[in-house]
Amino acid sequence: MDNWPADTRLAAILDGLVDPFYALDAQWRVCLFNRRAEAHFGLLRGDVLGRSIWDVFPHAVGGEFDRRFRAVLESGTTAQFVTRSVALPDTFVEFRVFPLESGLGVSLRNITEAREAEAALREGHTRYEIAANAAGLGVWDWDLLSGQMLYSESAKAIHGFPPHAPVTIDKVRAATHKADYPHTSAQAQRALDPAIRDPSPYVYRIVRPSDGEVRWIRAHGAAIFARGTDGTEQATRYIGTIQDITEHKLAEEALRDSEGRLRVALEAGRMAVWDYDVSSDTVRYSPELNVMLGYAVDATPTTEELRAGYFPGERERMKQVGRDAWARGDRFFEAEFQYRCPQGGEPWFLLRAEIKVNPLGIPDRVLGVLLDISERKRAEERQQLLVNELNHRVKNTLATVQSIASQTLRNAVTPEDAQRAFESRLIALSRAHDVLTREKWEGASLYEVVAQALEPYSDRGEDRLHLSGPHVRLAPRTALALAMAVQELATNAAKYGALSGTTGEIAITWNVEAGEPAVLRLRWEERGGPPVEPPARRGFGSKLIERSLAHELQGTVLIDFARTGVVCTLEAPLGTG
Repeated sequence: MDNWPADTRLAAILDGLVDPFYALDAQWRVCLFNRRAEAHFGLLRGDVLGRSIWDVFPHAVGGEFDRRFRAVLESGTTAQFVTRSVALPDTFVEFRVFPLESGLGVSLRNITEAREAEAALREGHTRYEIAANAAGLGVWDWDLLSGQMLYSESAKAIHGFPPHAPVTIDKVRAATHKADYPHTSAQAQRALDPAIRDPSPYVYRIVRPSDGEVRWIRAHGAAIFARGTDGTEQATRYIGTIQDITEHKLAEEALRDSEGRLRVALEAGRMAVWDYDVSSDTVRYSPELNVMLGYAVDATPTTEELRAGYFPGERERMKQVGRDAWARGDRFFEAEFQYRCPQGGEPWFLLRAEIKVNPLGIPDRVLGVLLDISERKRAEERQQLLVNELNHRVKNTLATVQSIASQTLRNAVTPEDAQRAFESRLIALSRAHDVLTREKWEGASLYEVVAQALEPYSDRGEDRLHLSGPHVRLAPRTALALAMAVQELATNAAKYGALSGTTGEIAITWNVEAGEPAVLRLRWEERGGPPVEPPARRGFGSKLIERSLAHELQGTVLIDFARTGVVCTLEAPLGTG
């Protein structure tokens, strides 16, 4: 390691690590020191490289670090340990020391906050368990990293586990009723998914291993997430409570059985039960009907008052539906209708009914339920609007693609040039669509539109593209047109201009002048590239930028083929897209 060459790529890789890292050669000299290490120790790598680690940290000589580092160097095996930082005594650091070809590699991580959080979590867990026991709840804690499952004493008693025996996830799964296991497993997956994190309570049955009795359990669970080194989050613990609700479930089932079909109907959703007597022309109904029709719960509207809410013609249509069902020999019928509530509002309802007959076979009653389907109707309307919007956008997009194809083929010198230009322009259009899609087609940030269009020409190791300007919100049409223009300018710069060599740069600046409407001024300026020669013939790219773009934005566009670099200036009113 004494003769390690300076390697820009290696330095970049090390600087990209999320943890501090440094390397020592066989003489204990620091030969690598990344930016995270600089920030952690408060030292610049230029002040550290080449110096002995014991010279940099003299108070570590003969101490724990000296002993552990020498042990790794002598044994050739990796060591991992937690200790106080040499530079920051109040900081706990996790070290990983591993042998290199001729020296040591050292990575470290500040775990002070994690230790404090863990201690606070343990204290909170203890308090929580005391409160849970007082409420008749059992507490469980599943460590997903180690697989360890902790059950409180009350949780073990609820579940029928021996009080002093350890509980494992396999034991918990084995005690879950086989018919309910898919449900509990699916809920756990939703809770542990970083994108969902569903903490909803769930009810299931267990078969107690202590006596074989089937019990009903209500569980609440929530996951704890941690961010990994790759930036993604994953669940590390799953904590919750269980409660024995067997008695409640038995009482609930008995109540359902006693109420029969009426109870099923009332629990189905926003539903009311009614009973119409044909001979007396009166209606008896559940209190839910008053609420659904806009009356007070304890109101007693007459039959005529109830009928007054029908939209014109709806009552006659409903009666005809019933007659048609009877004529078919069908006692069951259903229909949808809209209603005007006395206090305002025009909800939609679904009526489902059964015709009852007397001993002579003559209809004398109609029993039914009424369901509020207003949300469904609104959803259907929104869906139709979305379909219409989609059709509109697809037609516009196809028209844009058709224009691009026509102009590209008309101006291309060879089929290969046409293919490359066409694909490049479609990609630019796609990138602009991506930006607008994320914003639900309500507009897009000018900076993001330009950055996305330039992304294929951007190199993380270079700083050749300079964007500067205030936050500007573009309408969808303006965003698409601007993205196409920037892509054309960047393509030309890569072929002939500032991006065709290694030294050229491009500055994209913009500002907004207040007014009615406000005016956007954007300037594209290339510099440092090869000398520019004005083209003998303007291609589709230039036409798209100067003519089509100016038309789309209702503004002016000027391209100056200056010898020092192409300059494109754009002025357009905002909000015209």
